[in-house]
Amino acid sequence: MPAICQPHPTCRVHLVPRPQFWETPEIIALIESLKYRNPEKKEVDKAWAAILKHYFKTHLPRGKPHSYSVATKPFDGLLRTGKADVVVVTRETPFKSQLLGLPNTHRREILWVASQPGSSRDPRRWKTLIENTAERLQEAHPHDTLYVIICIDLKWMPFTWKPYVGHLASSLTVVAANRLDIWRMDHRLRCDDTLPGKRHVLDPVDSLSNRRISPPDAYSLKDSSDVKVLQECLDHFEKKKFKWVNG
Repeated sequence: MPAICQPHPTCRVHLVPRPQFWETPEIIALIESLKYRNPEKKEVDKAWAAILKHYFKTHLPRGKPHSYSVATKPFDGLLRTGKADVVVVTRETPFKSQLLGLPNTHRREILWVASQPGSSRDPRRWKTLIENTAERLQEAHPHDTLYVIICIDLKWMPFTWKPYVGHLASSLTVVAANRLDIWRMDHRLRCDDTLPGKRHVLDPVDSLSNRRISPPDAYSLKDSSDVKVLQECLDHFEKKKFKWVNG
């Protein structure tokens, strides 16, 4: 029997890196098909689902104690919509039941992508989407921190939902392009210093507590440099050590 050839100890195995989502032909074609028209909501949701599935189910290294599922599903709250309209990333961590010692899985939603069709230049659309998303998060996650991406057309802005923030905490102020439409966001939607991708956060007017959000400065899936910022955001989301409740 011929001897089995063993690699020399000094040899290095060079693995071909897997493509990032913006390098994947299927996702490139999907986004290109949406660039020059006003896409429907289901088309935008499909693009986001494809990006998130590639990142959380393909790109991440093996050997992690948890896995992820990505699904477009109806809102899980008292205000159930009955239709799949939120793209959700769920972290799934296996564990053994303390009572019987049987294998089980803990499922924890870590990211919502809430989208709406129409012009991203219309400040009323941003206002409606942000307010509706906060209402839904209040119903579905009254105690859980998670990340939220607000998206109109292919424009998007990242936030953190922190339900334990008190009512006296300062709220983000949204300023439209015309500088005339101004409103305060729900105080539980935050944009922390640790969160990558803060181009849409303007310098505060008078203090660090009064931050302004500018939708015209939102990121875009159409822009090659912006999608790399999205990659940084997803890296940040994935590294977060979420508690089971209230964190």
